[in-house]
Amino acid sequence: MCGGGRFVSSACFEATPRPVGDTRPHCVHTTLSIIHTGWVETEGSDLESARRAFGRSVRELRVGSGLSQDALARQIPCHRTTVAKVEAGSMKPTARFARRADIVLRAGGKILSDWQQYEERRTRLDTAPAPRSAPEPAPSGPRSMRVVRERTLLARRETSYDLTVMREIENRGEEAINAFPIRVHVDAFPNDAARSREHHRRHPIVWEDLDFHAWHASSLEDLELWLQSGERGERGTELMHRADQLITDTVVEGWILFRSVDHREPLPLHPGDRAVIGHTYTVPDPLWGPWYQRHLKYDTGRLEVELRFPRRLNTRVWVQQLTAGRADLHPAERVTPHFESAPQQDWAVWSWSATDLSAHDRYRFEWRFADAS
Repeated sequence: MCGGGRFVSSACFEATPRPVGDTRPHCVHTTLSIIHTGWVETEGSDLESARRAFGRSVRELRVGSGLSQDALARQIPCHRTTVAKVEAGSMKPTARFARRADIVLRAGGKILSDWQQYEERRTRLDTAPAPRSAPEPAPSGPRSMRVVRERTLLARRETSYDLTVMREIENRGEEAINAFPIRVHVDAFPNDAARSREHHRRHPIVWEDLDFHAWHASSLEDLELWLQSGERGERGTELMHRADQLITDTVVEGWILFRSVDHREPLPLHPGDRAVIGHTYTVPDPLWGPWYQRHLKYDTGRLEVELRFPRRLNTRVWVQQLTAGRADLHPAERVTPHFESAPQQDWAVWSWSATDLSAHDRYRFEWRFADAS
């Protein structure tokens, strides 16, 4: 997936049964651990208590500063639900989050100190090494997986772009799958290679700054509502992920992994089975360009893209299908927005969809602001 950056990822797992009539977003009931660059977070009462203590500290300082969760998220920057889940103790706080929150809330080092205490406790409880080799098996080709439906939401914030990617996927191969690759590619100046190289030499992509998280729910609609509301009626165990290697200043690759807490038994997506997954990540503004592109890796039944910009920016948006690099085959099409009002922001929203798409199809969205030259 690309936009002023590109993101390619998927995931696979096996969900456990739910009670009949339970319509809440559903995360994997088997406790998973987050794997990232060589460490493992285990789920235990001591660690959960430490997370909740850190979250309470952040919330007290945020409320004392008169900021909403959304306002704090914009200044970090991160997704609003990240702030909500960190404050609730249901998400692991990162060093970047702690540093930025400490600065924004003028905490004088308190938040960073609380995070360091949490890290010390987590380190003491960490007893299992993270696997460093590439997970196998992964989908071997475009015919091994089908995306039944994909929905992408892109929102322009003051200092970043927030992206939410939700998919219903189906294993069409002959083997179970327990891992999928991640590839993030950004390019602030895609039409000027020299300028882009110089810019990203000074502003390289950093995995930690993407605030990447992966989720699981019973349906795309449930997942979207859950991510937007930040409600935590059922604990949302994060799906495992790790950055594998930095390719260039603009590309990073990694994996989404699904394993049980003992890291021995995988939770595979078996042939013929389906699963609903979602990913959220944030790209700092200096890394992003005025475009977003979906390069489909698999056959896709339905693709939906929603772009949201502050109405005051007076944005214009175009979409174009690219076939084997031949943009002239499909002229750019102007997309008409609708408008939404919210307590702190009036939005201009562009919605676009297409059906029955093939692997390797590409759709490129470009935008221009009224004050752009």
